[in-house]
Amino acid sequence: FDAQRIIGLIREWQSRGGHVTTKLYGAAFSAGFYIFTVGDVRLVDQYSDLMWHELQTFEGFGFKVSTPSDKEEAARVLRHLQDIRNAYLATRGKLSKAEIDAKVSKREFWMSGMEALKFGFATGFISNSGKK
Repeated sequence: FDAQRIIGLIREWQSRGGHVTTKLYGAAFSAGFYIFTVGDVRLVDQYSDLMWHELQTFEGFGFKVSTPSDKEEAARVLRHLQDIRNAYLATRGKLSKAEIDAKVSKREFWMSGMEALKFGFATGFISNSGKK
């Protein structure tokens, strides 16, 4: 949720004429990838690692009792949260929401900096080490 708040604050800045360049020198996984995509200019090292995944929840190490209704409600909320995030990411690259949904369904979607440029999540390379 903090990543979504950060993106909201940056988008507010952009709506007032501010410009943001995000740069990725190493790795951006999960929320880091999500935040990276907010930049007007999104630069990556061609050998960077990026990853987006299906949302996950974690429960304590103790035994927890739940009902099918509990699980259905939790799944509904997670699908809602995933839909919002995937819809946003579809506006930041060349993949449709349906394509992003398919890439993260029950797994993680990994890409290099070169692939991030191909998919439109990056707009260029940090250095001239890669082809644009």
